[in-house]
Amino acid sequence: MEHLKTYNRIKHQATDIIIEGPVPASTLENYIFHHDLTTFRPSKKQFQALLGIAGLADGRIIIARTEDTIIGYVTYLYPDPLERWSTFQM
Repeated sequence: MEHLKTYNRIKHQATDIIIEGPVPASTLENYIFHHDLTTFRPSKKQFQALLGIAGLADGRIIIARTEDTIIGYVTYLYPDPLERWSTFQM
């Protein structure tokens, strides 16, 4: 299956929040990762993980940002083969 990375961008006029993606690692490197984004690991390590996912052929990163600061994100990635739910062939 071919997974195209079709870029989209939305700018919310009232708050100047930009939602865009999928964003390649080369673009992510130009942004600052907000220090409070620590749900999965410390923010610096989480940002490194996002850069890795963005570099994968099937990885997708959609970000919410204000100017040059990432304030939120979502990742789309196939599950690790060791994960139980990876066997459902979705």
